[in-house]
Amino acid sequence: MKKIFTLGALALFLMTSCSSDDSSDPVDNGSTSVLLKKTISTDEDGYEYTTNYTYDGNKLTSVTDSENSTMNLFYENDLLVKIEYFEDGTITQRDLFTYNSNNELATYNMLDLDEDWAYKTLFTHNSNGTVSTIEYNGDLTEQTNLSGNGIVTYTNNNITNYTTTSPGGYEVSWTYTFDDKNSPLKNITSFDAFNLAYQEGGHNNILSTINEAYNEASSATYTYNSDNYPVTSIEIEDDGYTTSTQYFYE
Repeated sequence: MKKIFTLGALALFLMTSCSSDDSSDPVDNGSTSVLLKKTISTDEDGYEYTTNYTYDGNKLTSVTDSENSTMNLFYENDLLVKIEYFEDGTITQRDLFTYNSNNELATYNMLDLDEDWAYKTLFTHNSNGTVSTIEYNGDLTEQTNLSGNGIVTYTNNNITNYTTTSPGGYEVSWTYTFDDKNSPLKNITSFDAFNLAYQEGGHNNILSTINEAYNEASSATYTYNSDNYPVTSIEIEDDGYTTSTQYFYE
């Protein structure tokens, strides 16, 4: 499975959530240069978690947090090709990305260096706008064990459903709804490839997530700035546990 830091550091803004602002103002407002600089999250027990984002132009180059975890991102020809994850200075995970001739994500490979375990996802971009996935797992050398086939469904540049079926026929589906405001990292280079690799996210903010197979659902509320980017959110898990987040931009 994906390490928590993979989506934990970046997906404070991809979390399941519900908007507290019903404004129908248009997205962007000429704000394509807006970049997320920092988030501060506080859980209901009072624990505070800070994440900082560093850029080269619009390329997100590193993410560091207050628990001494770091992720470094690498690019070739404006395409994200590698992410390396460190905990207390030791590399623990490497993610690799390749692309087809149209610069669309073709493969995503997660290598868990701690556990000598890895998985690989192959992506086929269909004419109807969906993306088909084939997933394999194995060790760090090769991933040849089929683990599932899936379909990613988009609506308005947002992933609204991801359904995967195991070789034994067991189906798991995640369904998302979105607001009409800007996702905090929508302006970073290779943002769409990042979302597709993890089968979650989009150009707007997720309003709700439902996974009936796991009996999971969660929600939150947002407030926004004048450019329609979130400045605060309160996430509510299905067990009622809440986390509040502040967003800071440059």
